[in-house]
Amino acid sequence: MQVKRQEWALNNKEHLNEWRRKNWVTANRRLKRRGATEELYNELYEVQQGCCAVCNEPEEKFSWLCIDHDHNTGRIRGLLCPNCNRGIGLLQDSSVLLEKAAKYIAEAKQKEL
Repeated sequence: MQVKRQEWALNNKEHLNEWRRKNWVTANRRLKRRGATEELYNELYEVQQGCCAVCNEPEEKFSWLCIDHDHNTGRIRGLLCPNCNRGIGLLQDSSVLLEKAAKYIAEAKQKEL
């Protein structure tokens, strides 16, 4: 199913971009209250070349990018794919927990050898 969605997105970029432009306000209503604007989204999108700031996967792979923000300060950090956005959120925006998770994965891989 995901492959078909990716294929459709690649073949219908203009339609998808038009839909995103029309639905940006609805999709990002909460962040708009925090000062996010369509212009900011477009600027971040251009700077990141339409890719997730963490995994660098293109938006087309996921159909959208999330506006990531610091839950303590409300400051907008960048655009993330849904997977990276959820992962960071589940680890409570904690760089310490993210580092521990990365260390855990690296150590587990070495044990497999």
